[in-house]
Amino acid sequence: MSEKTTRTTQQKVLAGGGVLWRSNDGQLEVALIHRPKYDDWSFPKGKFKKSDKSVKQCALREVREETGFEVSIDRELGSTQYRTTGKNDAEAVKIVDYWLMQAGPGKFVPTKEVDELHWLGPQIAKGRLSYQFDKELLTTAVQVIKTKSLRDSAKHEATLGTVSSGGKREGTAQLTHLALAVRNMNDSIEFYERYTGLKTIHSRTDGETRVAWLGDPKEPYQNFVLVLAQGPEVARPIGPFAHLGFAVESRDDVDAMAKRAADEGILALAPIEGGPIVGYLCEVRDPDGNLCEFSYGQALGRS
Repeated sequence: MSEKTTRTTQQKVLAGGGVLWRSNDGQLEVALIHRPKYDDWSFPKGKFKKSDKSVKQCALREVREETGFEVSIDRELGSTQYRTTGKNDAEAVKIVDYWLMQAGPGKFVPTKEVDELHWLGPQIAKGRLSYQFDKELLTTAVQVIKTKSLRDSAKHEATLGTVSSGGKREGTAQLTHLALAVRNMNDSIEFYERYTGLKTIHSRTDGETRVAWLGDPKEPYQNFVLVLAQGPEVARPIGPFAHLGFAVESRDDVDAMAKRAADEGILALAPIEGGPIVGYLCEVRDPDGNLCEFSYGQALGRS
């Protein structure tokens, strides 16, 4: 007598969403929505419908419906999946594909499903998001936007050539580096690599002067570098108010930075709360006495 085995296939619920971004006076902002049913902050998304020709089209429709903005897709970002309830209350797995989308004209109108939409800088947005995957998705999105902007800028530079008057291109200046004189190059490199995560991306010796460039090791292109120079000139600390500002990922990181500096006897200012613009911060002195501020929640925070 043969025994018949019944196999059940787990249901799949498809969905699409987007990280919607815009440039507001040159500052990157992303759209976060609040869903009162779940009391969470996330990126706009929704389930695939029969009228959708693809998950990509689903994502476009859902982002437009939930935000009120026209959108254009930049590129796919990735997907996440988690358990949910499918048809007939059966257990299912929900798969959500996300795209990076740039905002066009539009206006948000609250609904029962989405009652709030906030445009936030990446650092503040990361602290507001309810889910870890969304935070990781935001990091990827910001990296893609930065790379895209650099490529677009390079294309623009090549197109401009020497069109402007006198063979010189007119335009605004971009801050590319900050140079500091140091007494001991090895001590300064060790300090900045350990406290900031910057790494030496270039070094050379010019006559009597030793030079090192410190940059973000995760950046394919360097928008900004810290230049250290050790030479015959006597290094003097900048100040008294002047300082270098670094953003960290959390208040705990500020506290940890302060504790490390206190243990090493170089803490200049214990952690304080400076408000929504200034953020939560502490100050540490580098080997030459320069003040380094480490902050979380500052308007100019990193992503």
